[in-house]
Amino acid sequence: MAIEKIRFTGNVTEIPIQDIEVINPRQRDKERFEEIVESIGRVGLLKPILVNSGYLEEKGKYELLCGEGRLLGCWKLGHEQILAEVISCSRKTGYVVSLVENMARKRY
Repeated sequence: MAIEKIRFTGNVTEIPIQDIEVINPRQRDKERFEEIVESIGRVGLLKPILVNSGYLEEKGKYELLCGEGRLLGCWKLGHEQILAEVISCSRKTGYVVSLVENMARKRY
């Protein structure tokens, strides 16, 4: 299966949280999630999320690729905007990026 090459630009912008769709949700540890929320509330968001603008572009929406905990943490804190690096790729490539991110976090 050929996956397109992704170019991460490092360009970060604020986007509305309401315009982000989670394409690969996962279960999370409640205690760890509360730590994320507390950290964001105390020091702010230190690492932007990663979103895809390519697949849902016509709807004005973004697909979340990496950073669901950070996204949900900001939402829980009442933020309307979140810092994000925006890339444009196919849905297939977006799923692969999202899955790789989740697998990299998995503890065996």
